[in-house]
Amino acid sequence: MVCKTAEQFFNLGGSLCRGMGGSVYCGIGGSVCAYSPITNNLRIETGDTLFIQAANQSSLTVNDSLIIESVTSAIVVSNNSIKYPIFVRGHWENNGFFDAGESRVTFDGTISDQQIGGQSMSTFFDLEISNASHVLRLADFTVIDTLSLINGRLKLNLGMMTLLNPNPLAINRINGFIQCENDLLSANVHPFGRLNWKMGNSPGLRVIPFINSFGIPIFLDYEIISGFHDVIVGTYGTYPNNTNLPLPEVTNVYSYFNGLIDSSGNTAVDRFYLLDNSMGTNPVAEVTFRYSSAEQAANGNSVMGAQRWLNASNIWENPHLPMQVFYPGAGGSVHITISDSVFASSIWWTISSLSGALGTGLADVKNEELARVYPNPAYSGDMLKLVIREQSFMPDLVQLFTVDGREILIEDFQQGSHSIRIPYDLSSGVYTLLIKDIMKTGIIRLVIFDR
Repeated sequence: MVCKTAEQFFNLGGSLCRGMGGSVYCGIGGSVCAYSPITNNLRIETGDTLFIQAANQSSLTVNDSLIIESVTSAIVVSNNSIKYPIFVRGHWENNGFFDAGESRVTFDGTISDQQIGGQSMSTFFDLEISNASHVLRLADFTVIDTLSLINGRLKLNLGMMTLLNPNPLAINRINGFIQCENDLLSANVHPFGRLNWKMGNSPGLRVIPFINSFGIPIFLDYEIISGFHDVIVGTYGTYPNNTNLPLPEVTNVYSYFNGLIDSSGNTAVDRFYLLDNSMGTNPVAEVTFRYSSAEQAANGNSVMGAQRWLNASNIWENPHLPMQVFYPGAGGSVHITISDSVFASSIWWTISSLSGALGTGLADVKNEELARVYPNPAYSGDMLKLVIREQSFMPDLVQLFTVDGREILIEDFQQGSHSIRIPYDLSSGVYTLLIKDIMKTGIIRLVIFDR
């Protein structure tokens, strides 16, 4: 092999290479130089290291696969003031060691599901996804500085990508996306596709450009309010009956709707969200969950809210957390502020109807059969009609509580009355209405809107 010009030459730092059928094999004797672009594969043989001196070559392009053969093989990129470009148009297979230096690796092939794989975890300084036919994770990897989504999707394929840069702009989207879920809904199983973003306490809005397997964007917004954040986030779609469930944590989608126990998930959208901030310290954040129009709940898309799975109780929290904002839009989205105590007790979420929330246990169903109120949802100031559903139930006390246990005074209720006046100044949200007689207590979830 003969080096032709300085532009075609990159220094291998003493390793020996020779060309074989358009590929370059390092460490098996021959010249100490190689050409870029490399027509076919670049393979680093067992026991050898490719040192790339960035000052001697403007970039390295591999038109096929880049293979680091074994645990005793390595590629080392020298640090310098520019991000050294490495273009890979085949698969990436790292079975050894990759020292990225300050390089930028771009996957810009045209093959379907260009792979990031191998037995070793790769750490990229900058990573660019620029393949309209997508890039598929086969081995977990880390990005130190910037993930650029230029074109196509980065498919996480039941694995995890870790992003170390806390800057809100560390994900740079041009026309690409992150796909957490697999192409087949039935293939979405534990541990699921995940992004671990070590955000720290850097303020600012982070827009995570998720997309579903059908090509519909379902971005998730995350804005730090306070605390230290080390977030594992993901989302995946389900069938209309909300399977597959996010096992092993979530075990059901029971609800109580129109007087019946419903186990089909018809009041919830066909999507789950993973939001694990258990490695953070006192984290508080504003989060916006989104879903597509095809994923809307079977029982309608009116007055939806984010609902979390309570890990310790093994049930969906019911009622929903207060102070949420629902936007019907194209599909829908829900904006919510999540406190540190909520992060500490939950990792899985879905979007469900406020009037048909998931998580109604059998005890709640029995209690709610005693009495109901209409209308529900209602507006502040409305007169509600109390409907007794069990003849032996004779209510003599009605109490209204917020989700945090604060009682709201009801002035118009009298013993024996079947009417309840909701205060005119009551804020919108979900409340608990207790209706009691000497023997029994009826529990009703009441949804209120501002006038």
